[in-house]
Amino acid sequence: MVLVALLLVGLFAFLNRRVIGIHSILSAGKRLGRDTEPRQAETSTNPQELLAEANRLFWLNNGPKAAPLYAKAENLFANSGDARNALYAKVGRLRSNAETMSFVELSQFLNEQIQRPLVRDDPSLHLWCLIAKGYTDIEIDYRASKRDWLEVQDIAKSLGEDQWVTRASGRTGPHWFPRRKSRTGS
Repeated sequence: MVLVALLLVGLFAFLNRRVIGIHSILSAGKRLGRDTEPRQAETSTNPQELLAEANRLFWLNNGPKAAPLYAKAENLFANSGDARNALYAKVGRLRSNAETMSFVELSQFLNEQIQRPLVRDDPSLHLWCLIAKGYTDIEIDYRASKRDWLEVQDIAKSLGEDQWVTRASGRTGPHWFPRRKSRTGS
């Protein structure tokens, strides 16, 4: 009888912990849901909302879902005469579709944009173009990519964009770029 009681108490304690653990996971998911569940931006006509959702998806490395939102925002910004945000959205769209185009041509386009006064004089836009270039250059020139990400890190620090500082530092570490062998073999 005592053994059965102990088994029942043990079983109850085990199940109680499992239920509490599952509840904690579900509660965390609900709290995170505000940031991880898809928004209804696809139907929005507000280019800022579209851009915000596209940027969220881009951050999550979901270019295929971000690209049409960037495209829609790009058109809305262009139609309203907002060249700065139209370019921002265009860069996001192109980078989100990068797998379908020439990395070399995209890198050249982004480099041209970085040279423009509109971009050079706008630290946030400059940062965005460098981010896109860093992701692109890793496919064709890891040294250029490392330079891009180091500059991203500097600009992001100056803008207080801690999430990009962290991501850039992860893109410049030794684990990200191959080591070159010395000529002496050591």
